[in-house]
Amino acid sequence: MASIATPNSRPPRLELAQRLSSHSKAPEQALQAIFTGSMTALRALATSPITPEIEKKARSLLSENRLEVLKETLAQAVSDYILASLTESQINAALEEHKRTGCVQDPTCSQAIQKAYLAQQVSVIQAVTQKALSFKDQWVPELVNILNNEGIHMT
Repeated sequence: MASIATPNSRPPRLELAQRLSSHSKAPEQALQAIFTGSMTALRALATSPITPEIEKKARSLLSENRLEVLKETLAQAVSDYILASLTESQINAALEEHKRTGCVQDPTCSQAIQKAYLAQQVSVIQAVTQKALSFKDQWVPELVNILNNEGIHMT
C-alpha cells in the first residue's frame, strides 16, 4: 500500500527520520562548536571583555532559527543515508510502530536501520557539520554587530 503525503504532511520516510533523529544532540553540538570557535576568535580582537551574559545573549540571537535548520538537515540526512535502503512498506510499518511504541522493534527493519546507521553515520554527521559550518560566514558579521551594540568593539 503506497502512502501519499498530503500538502500539510511530511513524506513517511522523512517523518520516520525526524522521529528517529529527534533525540540526537548532534545539531546542538555542531552549533555550539561553530559558535565557540567564532567567539574565541572575536575574544582575541575585542577591546573589552565579553561577559558570559553577552555571550549567552549573542548565542540566543544567532541560534534561534539555525538550530531548527540543523535538525531538519539531520532528519534529511537520516532519510537520505540511513532509511534509503528500506522499502516503502518497511518505512510505513516502521513509522506506524514508532508512533505506537516510540521505537522500531520489528527485527528486520530495526536491523536494517542499525546496519545502515553503522555504515552511514559519518555521512550523516558530515551533512550536519557542513550545514553548521555554512553559518560561520554569516555569524561573524552578526556577532560583531551584536557585540558592537553591547559596547564591545573589535581591534
